[in-house]
Amino acid sequence: MTGDMASPLCGSCKAVTFTMLLDGFVHPKRFTDAVVERLEDVFPDDDHNNRSIWRAYLPHARCVLESRLVDQDQQSRMSLLWRYATCLSADGRWDEAEAAYVESLEIEKRELGAGHPDTLTSMNNLAFTWKSQGRVDDAINLMEECVTLRTQIIGINHPNTSASHYLDGRESD
Repeated sequence: MTGDMASPLCGSCKAVTFTMLLDGFVHPKRFTDAVVERLEDVFPDDDHNNRSIWRAYLPHARCVLESRLVDQDQQSRMSLLWRYATCLSADGRWDEAEAAYVESLEIEKRELGAGHPDTLTSMNNLAFTWKSQGRVDDAINLMEECVTLRTQIIGINHPNTSASHYLDGRESD
């Protein structure tokens, strides 16, 4: 199933969900939380071998990630949002990936702190996305911030710091 074929399915899911809610079968918040947790369980990583699977899930993930019923800081939502962003990036959908990475980064900074490894990885991914969009200056500035934080937190000799230096264009000798 391609992403295009999955879009009508997402509409069907909305219709079925709406009918269930009207009939009183499901509490909206509990149902939406369960959908987020289930999608977080089944939504694969961005490996190209999983492309047909995650493309089919992208519209559903987008739908539930946009829901106002979901706690924005819910761990399963944060995990789904990050995987959603990486899959969009792997698909070259830079504008959508950027929006997801920006949201993910804001939540991670608030919930985990600026120096947390997940936050730094999101900074790195956002910088790569900006570079792919041709926003080289923005990408370099963000990567410099990422390198500075990584150097302070995990040290200059850590492989992630070295990789950040490489991406920043300041590869050490």
